[in-house]
Amino acid sequence: LYAYRVNRDLTARNARMAFENAVEQAVAAADNALDTFDAMSAYVFNDTSLLAALNRDYGSNYYSMYHVYRTLIEPNCMAYYALYPALSRMTVYTAGNLHPYSNYVMPLERLKADEPWFELHELSYSPTWLSQTLSASWNLVHVRRIGMPSLSAQEHYLYLEIDPKAGFQPIY
Repeated sequence: LYAYRVNRDLTARNARMAFENAVEQAVAAADNALDTFDAMSAYVFNDTSLLAALNRDYGSNYYSMYHVYRTLIEPNCMAYYALYPALSRMTVYTAGNLHPYSNYVMPLERLKADEPWFELHELSYSPTWLSQTLSASWNLVHVRRIGMPSLSAQEHYLYLEIDPKAGFQPIY
């Protein structure tokens, strides 16, 4: 009887320690995933060529606009999608005069109209994480204003959607 109790207590203690270790590893993996996307958005935040393209006045020079799309915006976005498999959407919303292009560039009015949370949150140059219910599944949303206030005459926002099943595999 004594041996049974000692064995039961030891088994329970080992199971609890294994569970605690698994939870700690899952939380560390989730923190790492969030830090990875924070670092990615910091890189976009400091991308001077992107900011120059967003702030440029194109007027009716559609060739220059197309050139920026094909040589800067699209290749950079495609590289981010390749480097970050959990990234399901990357969009720059701009108040500048760039026309919408694929899902990469959209007018700021569209973000305000499509996302009810936009007006409810004080968005700044620091990353903001939001969970959002999208039909039957939810995606994690990372949004931040990009462009230094002293260098940017227009408002621009980086919007990232992260697939939690791909980005947080230890939890699922």
